[in-house]
Amino acid sequence: MDVRSWRPRTRPDTSCTFLRLLLSLFVALPVLVAAVEVAEGQQDIVITQGQSVGLLCDFTTSASLGNLYVMWTFQPSTANNVIQVISYMNGQITPASVEFAGRVGFLAPMPKLSASIFINRSTVDDAGTYNCLVNNIADSSGGGTGVRRLSVLVPPTPPACTLHGLVLPGANVTLTCNSAEGVPPPVYSWHGLTKTLPKFSILDRRRGTLLLRNLSASAAGKYICSSLNQAGKSNCTITITLPQREAYTMPNLC
Repeated sequence: MDVRSWRPRTRPDTSCTFLRLLLSLFVALPVLVAAVEVAEGQQDIVITQGQSVGLLCDFTTSASLGNLYVMWTFQPSTANNVIQVISYMNGQITPASVEFAGRVGFLAPMPKLSASIFINRSTVDDAGTYNCLVNNIADSSGGGTGVRRLSVLVPPTPPACTLHGLVLPGANVTLTCNSAEGVPPPVYSWHGLTKTLPKFSILDRRRGTLLLRNLSASAAGKYICSSLNQAGKSNCTITITLPQREAYTMPNLC
């Protein structure tokens, strides 16, 4: 072998090969972004029947909103069934369900970083749990959910005042007071228009009854019942009139 033609054997440059491999893997892997996160917001909301209400559902995402999907569902307080309220997907808004037709919509033009909705002309049947489901296809870690619980109060309807028993001196009578509607159920109170309740009277605030015992002239007069809950108050009145005793005339014995 010609010594002059000999050259030392060099190792292959593995560092460049490894770098190329890493770059190829990085290009091949999908770009991972954070999952959709729905802000907690106010979870328990209380309104009075007839009012409008906004159910907030703000969220964050690091991906574009081109593939945003939003759905609101509702489970009534008095039932186990789940109703789809309204949804958004592929630039289209699905109309509200029959229960909310003409009363529900998104607060802002979609798509936005807010899936909040409004409900107009609320009724007691709107009370229950609402779920805001947000999914952005570009978010590889999945969607987010927000829960809102809505309570709808109803003021007491004007109560009916009635009297049970014979209004006679020494007798017992019961005054009753009842509102046909009210959420939550109202409590009742009785009081005299110009005086305190007679001694020995018994009041049941839950049932709305007032027992007047051993009637006397001092028990006569007007009584007012108040039906009260968190949404309002309503009254009714009733009057007790005791018959006058006939004057007794001593016979003439002469």
